[in-house]
Amino acid sequence: MQFSFTPDAESDIDEIARYLQDLPQEPSLRIGRSLQRAIYAIARFPGLGRVDERLTRQANRKIRRFVSGQYILFYYIAEQSIRIIGVLPGKRDIDGIMRRRMK
Repeated sequence: MQFSFTPDAESDIDEIARYLQDLPQEPSLRIGRSLQRAIYAIARFPGLGRVDERLTRQANRKIRRFVSGQYILFYYIAEQSIRIIGVLPGKRDIDGIMRRRMK
């Protein structure tokens, strides 16, 4: 399946890219590749991860979360594509951030 990013998810990716620029090359590449593999895995196997029941109720659509290292990807399956709505580091208030985004 194809995938796309919401503006919020694009902002998340931009923020991650800025963070990775400050890291040494090896960990930066490792994290970047891990996220890329996770996104392609979700596109290939859309049922990966688990359904986030709270966000699903709030958004009235099945929101899934998939963990990739220290990051959590939030997405839903649209008609013929995957829509990625968040890529957040697990150490942040991910539940609060995602609840605000679902409003």
